[in-house]
Amino acid sequence: CIIIVLAICSCVSEFNIELSTETDYRLVVEGNIIADSEAIFYIGLSTPLGSSGSDENSIKNVSGAKLFLIDNEGHRSEQATMIEDGLYSLKIGTLLENTKYGIEIQYINDTYQSEPDFPLWTPEVNASWVQPEKEGDVVLQVSTTDSSDGYKYYMWYYQEDWEIQANYRNRFYYDPLINDFYELEYYPYYYCWEKHIGKEILVGNTEALTENSIINKKIFTRNADDIRFSMLYAVTVQQIAITKDAYEYFYNVNRQNTEMGCLFTPQPSDVQGNSKCITNPDKKVIGNINVAMNITESRKFLKEEEISRPPTKIDCIQISEEDMLEYMADNNYYSYKFVYDMGFRPVGVRELEDGIWINYIYFWTYNKCTECTAMGGTKDKPLFWPNDHE
Repeated sequence: CIIIVLAICSCVSEFNIELSTETDYRLVVEGNIIADSEAIFYIGLSTPLGSSGSDENSIKNVSGAKLFLIDNEGHRSEQATMIEDGLYSLKIGTLLENTKYGIEIQYINDTYQSEPDFPLWTPEVNASWVQPEKEGDVVLQVSTTDSSDGYKYYMWYYQEDWEIQANYRNRFYYDPLINDFYELEYYPYYYCWEKHIGKEILVGNTEALTENSIINKKIFTRNADDIRFSMLYAVTVQQIAITKDAYEYFYNVNRQNTEMGCLFTPQPSDVQGNSKCITNPDKKVIGNINVAMNITESRKFLKEEEISRPPTKIDCIQISEEDMLEYMADNNYYSYKFVYDMGFRPVGVRELEDGIWINYIYFWTYNKCTECTAMGGTKDKPLFWPNDHE
């Protein structure tokens, strides 16, 4: 769960903030304070227009800052650990409902603090999917209900994981360094996995509803013929309760950005968030810090046969050994190395006959047809994956 929180909730990607033509640098801060978790915070420094070395606004990851958890009773936690430039890890213990919490950042000669907030309880979330039309888009939805009084505000994060496979189950390979073939005892590149961490800002509220319930709110859509759905697909959605001020901050960032993205896409200079510089009020801070007692999660799997998909055409040419040799001769290629460099792979077997290894090549094809890694996959199988594929 902690790994998912770090991966999804941190939502760390390249910053590209659109600032006004001011000359001052601005601190950029993002993160969630969640009880009993290992929280990850981002700290960056905006580069104003006209600064040397860059024609555009950008964000520089900050190293050497000191970050602490604080509360409204004057307590301060141990210092966070910098895990890499811009990313700081802070162990959050038990949070009390009647205590407000925030973070404090000490950087160079200034001290920055987020506005302390009471930790909010997050209700359960339920993810679901629907395909309204045959072979049409697959829609991911979320629902949640809170029985307490008052309007509720939420933010969602998601991560997609899916399994893919090569077109041919192959363990026959060519080594251009020794100009010979070899065969493995297993199929190393038949199964792979891919993942995508959503970078959109996804917020919602119950202000216009008669009850504190959000039913089937659309989070995203995917084309039915997407490779995501070619085998087994999973989406993990996490929900965190936020304040009205936080909701308005994220809503305004979305509204004023022409392109959707994470918390770190272009942002207007008049959207500041809930942090400030207490040693120099003229220095502005961009970003928002949420405080929550918990974060809830829902994971849904989707099998290929559960949705309607259009026929998928795979471009896997098959070139015979004879045609390949003729092609090499016509083009003055005298080594399989050249063919290998062009992205082809052999499909065949290697058998021992009378003490001699004989290579039987059925055909040559593109590497994307024999190696799932050439299709963009990796061998990093998610820990929660339900099958025994390797």
